[in-house]
Amino acid sequence: WEGNPAALVTTDGKVYQFAGGVIANNNERIAQYLAETVTVKGKIYDKEGMPMIDTDDVVRVAGAAK
Repeated sequence: WEGNPAALVTTDGKVYQFAGGVIANNNERIAQYLAETVTVKGKIYDKEGMPMIDTDDVVRVAGAAK
């Protein structure tokens, strides 16, 4: 494993570190969405003080500004 998993920053400034299938193979699946506006559905939980979201489902928001 190199580095940390990617994270999600919400419109209200909350940060969630990704867990689950989207970070497989050193963030390979989530990398295509970096700096994009996305919709994410998953389980939110806390791990050692870090808010986490466990998901396999990320969808780019159509028409969102980059």
